[in-house]
Amino acid sequence: MAGLREDPGGCLFPSKTGAEPQYVTSSGGWTLAVGGKSKNPELTFEFVKLLGNREFSLEKDIKEAKIAVRSDVAKDPKYLATNAFRSPPRPWLTCMSAPA
Repeated sequence: MAGLREDPGGCLFPSKTGAEPQYVTSSGGWTLAVGGKSKNPELTFEFVKLLGNREFSLEKDIKEAKIAVRSDVAKDPKYLATNAFRSPPRPWLTCMSAPA
């Protein structure tokens, strides 16, 4: 499309107070749990552990270009090399500053 840049960059989302960390993610997060009436709680828990483990999270986040929810995945060189959100804000973007 005419007028679109190949690398549009991004803008960091400021924290509410500007205190460290100064920037936050706008993702809401999620949780997984095993229901109290599960017919197979042990197997279900093993599935939940798989979904939350580092290797699975790294592979899924890379394949689906997701924002990592695990800090160890967010710092992984493989994730950083492939994820579109890895770049710092570009100087041509104007970002909101945190409240004074």
